[in-house]
Amino acid sequence: MKADYFDRPDFGKRYEELRAESHPGWSSEAHYREKEAEIEKLLARYSVPAEGRFLELGCGAGNITLFMANKGFEAYGIDTAPEAIAWAREKMENSMAGADFRVGNVVDLVSYPDSFFEFVFDGECLHCVIGSDRATCLANVFRVLKRGGLFYVQGNCMDETLKDPLNVSPDFCFDPQSQYLMRNGIPYYYLSREEELLEEIRGAGFKIACYEKVPKTSKHEPFQAGGLLVDAVKP
Repeated sequence: MKADYFDRPDFGKRYEELRAESHPGWSSEAHYREKEAEIEKLLARYSVPAEGRFLELGCGAGNITLFMANKGFEAYGIDTAPEAIAWAREKMENSMAGADFRVGNVVDLVSYPDSFFEFVFDGECLHCVIGSDRATCLANVFRVLKRGGLFYVQGNCMDETLKDPLNVSPDFCFDPQSQYLMRNGIPYYYLSREEELLEEIRGAGFKIACYEKVPKTSKHEPFQAGGLLVDAVKP
């Protein structure tokens, strides 16, 4: 699957809808508070410099990136949807924080130099990376992290008991063989198996410091069994 797979109009349209409906971003306020609490735990657990460089993959409307900027980090956010980045920049203008928001591809991270960041945060976008792009994405996260830097992954995992395709709606079907959620026959999300996700991260060169299984929270995704929160470090 080519890296330009992400140039899809539906994400941008959804951001426009959420913005018009006065939502805080792609997620709820409660979900953002949960992410912030998890980040506080990570900062207490690892030696991340207080004014280091932070990158959010799939930053959306910029909520977490701006949270980190307010904590004193040199904060960067990248997303493929121009609508999301426009929203993030508007939020930045109305805040006391400064951040670097860019429209770009989380797979190649071409606009960032080697060994640039102390902390890379997966804004729940890794499951949107399809096929061989996954290895490329992880390799580039490894490239842009400094030695000793932290990579935090929020991975979605499939229900491994599924054996047959599962029709979720008229447009969506989950295929347990390919592990793709398909939209009108086109791969949309990739759901990992638990050990597979860990091996992908290790295969990119990371050392897994710890991981935590999280229970399934959405009744609308019967193909999902929950997920993994993974703390990975560049040796």
